[in-house]
Amino acid sequence: MMKNKDLSTNFFVALVLILSVLFTAMGVVFKNDIVLALQQATPIIATIIVCIIFFREKHFKNIGINHIGKLRYYIVALIIPTLTLFISYFCGWILGFLKLGWQLQNPYLEITFPVIKDVIKVLFSQDTMYSLNFFYIVLIWGVAEEIGWRGFLQPRFINKFGVKKGICLTGLVWAIWHYPLILSGQYYESGNVILNTILFTIAVIIMGVSIGYVSYKTGSVWPAVIFHTKSNLTWQLCSAMFLPNSPKSIYLCGEAGIINIIIWSILAIFIFRKISNENKMVNRVNETVN
Repeated sequence: MMKNKDLSTNFFVALVLILSVLFTAMGVVFKNDIVLALQQATPIIATIIVCIIFFREKHFKNIGINHIGKLRYYIVALIIPTLTLFISYFCGWILGFLKLGWQLQNPYLEITFPVIKDVIKVLFSQDTMYSLNFFYIVLIWGVAEEIGWRGFLQPRFINKFGVKKGICLTGLVWAIWHYPLILSGQYYESGNVILNTILFTIAVIIMGVSIGYVSYKTGSVWPAVIFHTKSNLTWQLCSAMFLPNSPKSIYLCGEAGIINIIIWSILAIFIFRKISNENKMVNRVNETVN
């Protein structure tokens, strides 16, 4: 049984990475945006194929889609990605690496408290409107990805390697899955491709700790879907509202910028300590019972 689980997990990882390369290559060669967009659906495609081959009787029962979990983790999934990205872009603006753009009349406003207050007000109001208008579109891709990552792959990695390693390994596969898009120039419009790839890998693994944790605690894929979707929406909004004011801004701000990596790292440390404390409590209870 364990060998079958290991085989299905290894098969999934190999399949999803191969599909990512194939869809990206076909999209680039044939200049087809639809094929490129379908690259984002390869995790759910791989999950369906693996479940049909390896789990004929249970099929899709063990991928976290039939469980909801506690409400507080959904609230966390909505708030955390918004705050982290806003802080990252906001710091980039304060430090002069970004300038104000869309929806703000003067991109070179002097940074004073009233201006900062207005920017925050616009950010949160636009974030609400943007999310309401486009949430369902991005949600589709969030489902397509997270059913593969946090629904299928993460629980199996956790069973084999433990919670911390399982979450991090899922994040690593998730990062590598993006490499065809990054290396083919479909993901970043500027910056050094090697440095972008390194920062992106670090950011995705560390951010994956937060996404993985809400999914792990609920036993459900849906908080991860919400988290992933909200992160993508906020990133798109911030990219429109804050424009580059320096070629170095791509390395400092945004989704995979150094500021965001620092924020996600702080959250990851907190989460890992929480997991360690939870494990200690479980061990103490087991020792008492025994």
